[in-house]
Amino acid sequence: MCAVKLMARTVHGEDFDLVIPSPKRVVSIKLEVDLIEEIDRLWRSLGYTSRSEFIREAIIYYMQIVSLRSREKQSMVNATSIDLEESESRSEGSLRKDEPYLVIDTTTDIA
Repeated sequence: MCAVKLMARTVHGEDFDLVIPSPKRVVSIKLEVDLIEEIDRLWRSLGYTSRSEFIREAIIYYMQIVSLRSREKQSMVNATSIDLEESESRSEGSLRKDEPYLVIDTTTDIA
């Protein structure tokens, strides 16, 4: 997904970076006319060179956000799982005074 950057040298011995962009494929999508008009307004006003460049960067940005949220959600699930395991491994005698708990008397018959 990223370009290849190579060090190159001119015939006069001057070094420069040669950037070879990664290959691209055409992906066709259908969008509402209003959305296309808003995209066109935005890419021009923000200084992008094309609609494609703007959409490509918007997709990459969105993918990074989704990935970050997914990692955060997974971290929360892992932390909750650890908390549950610790809670289950505690015996009744090890409850702290500040922890609420419920004692159920099962010796009394209800008739």
